[in-house]
Amino acid sequence: MSASEISALTRLRTQTRDALTALNARERRILVGGALLVALTLVWLLYSWQAGMRHQLDTSVPRASAQLARMQSESAELARLHSVQPPAPADLAQLAGTLTSSSAAHGLSLNVRNDGNQLVVSGKGVNFDSWVQWLAETQHTNAIRLTYIDVTQASGGAQLEARLAPL
Repeated sequence: MSASEISALTRLRTQTRDALTALNARERRILVGGALLVALTLVWLLYSWQAGMRHQLDTSVPRASAQLARMQSESAELARLHSVQPPAPADLAQLAGTLTSSSAAHGLSLNVRNDGNQLVVSGKGVNFDSWVQWLAETQHTNAIRLTYIDVTQASGGAQLEARLAPL
């Protein structure tokens, strides 16, 4: 602190002491009581803020720990998936034959042909409910997915064209 700051503080302290001595005893008691009330209020506010922060930390720290554990397990799963070799490409010609025989076994008259990188399934007069069940089983057992479908309602049943691609 510089000399001018020290002299300003000394002057302020002197003025405060003079102002307090100029007050009568009742005014001093009121002023001390008010100062005590302000100090107690500040202590209470500080305590309630600290208690609120502690409660917030008690709830947020376990949540953050659980989030960290989940992120670590997901990271380990990603590392494992990166090390897994991709499956061999599907033999679409063989798969077309399998799907043709499978559709016949379900009572569906479908034409299944290989279109290079996907299978095109088409049919007329198809029972749509049976076709949906067949498709679900086919997707599950042969690791293929539906990429396109066009269904038109005809008088003898649904007319459809679908494209299936390996996963």
